[in-house]
Amino acid sequence: TLNGVIIDVSASSTISAVDLNSAGACTLVLAAGSINNFKAGQDRPGIYVPKDNKVTFAGTGSLTATGGQYWPGIGRNGQGNIEIQSGTISCFGGYNASAIGGSWGYDGGIVLITGGSVTAIGGSYGAGIGGGAEGREGNITITGGTIKAVGGNSAFGVGTGRNAAYGTSGALVFA
Repeated sequence: TLNGVIIDVSASSTISAVDLNSAGACTLVLAAGSINNFKAGQDRPGIYVPKDNKVTFAGTGSLTATGGQYWPGIGRNGQGNIEIQSGTISCFGGYNASAIGGSWGYDGGIVLITGGSVTAIGGSYGAGIGGGAEGREGNITITGGTIKAVGGNSAFGVGTGRNAAYGTSGALVFA
């Protein structure tokens, strides 16, 4: 449970604010009324979700995650699994990265949003939710919640980053 946690490691170049590398599948519960803020070092994601790991966000508090240069607010190189069930989630991608999903040159991984209020602002050429610059969308499913997703220059709000290869790497599902 996160209740007023603020981690700012932006002065570093190699540290994520939260690193879920050895956590396996986990749920981060945002305590009611809490404000939680995570800001990464220059070369890392705000919340690092590595290959084959899954993070679920639940609860009614708020969370802000900001990625460093080339890195998403929440995600990694398009291989993590991110689920948002509830809460107020705001994410900001670094230069060429998505806000939620992939880094520069990587697809968006697996993203499932079933509820909550989500704001995702991609970096300069990254999608809001999906691929970083030159990255495709991955598997994105949105079945509920209130979503505001804004891509960087020539990138989609939800989908691919700028200059992504033609074709798709997964699926976009809106229900």
